[in-house]
Amino acid sequence: MPDRLGADGNGDAWFAPLDAAITNHPFYQQYNKSPIAGLDPADIKTLIGGMPPTVESAPILNYLRWVLAIRVSID
Repeated sequence: MPDRLGADGNGDAWFAPLDAAITNHPFYQQYNKSPIAGLDPADIKTLIGGMPPTVESAPILNYLRWVLAIRVSID
């Protein structure tokens, strides 16, 4: 079942359709056009560390965790 921003899954299973509300989130916009190899894991960890663990933040936290996991996996 999709979360409140239209995404689904955690970790490697994270997914969102093109028209999901999460695609309008500022953090999604910040990372969605950047090559994964060029992303700084420390920057992603800082974003994650600064977010409250709430229902509202869960969708973008899942997205950021997915991006971070993929970025770290290519090192």
